[in-house]
Amino acid sequence: MCHTAITEPKKCNAKLPLELCKKRISEDNARKFFTQGKTDVIEGMISKKNRPFSAFLVCKAGDKRILGWEFPPREPKPKTAAAKSPGAKFGRQKSVPAEEQP
Repeated sequence: MCHTAITEPKKCNAKLPLELCKKRISEDNARKFFTQGKTDVIEGMISKKNRPFSAFLVCKAGDKRILGWEFPPREPKPKTAAAKSPGAKFGRQKSVPAEEQP
């Protein structure tokens, strides 16, 4: 049980489902959620758009104890040379004035 549930049981209504985003929540993570307010990172959850993701589950304190998400930092995407040149995103080419065309 979390500290709020022990000291003020009427204020804590935190709940944690057994399965969330097609991933079963382990007993260790459930304990951490209720004691520390945050789980370890849970990998392999599936979003509504069927994309895999990883996140921490967080117990947000307040009037209502609500289940929240906290996402680990992403790795920065590598910059490519094509993305640096203007118009490369849409495949544009420089227009040549009519006078210079062969």
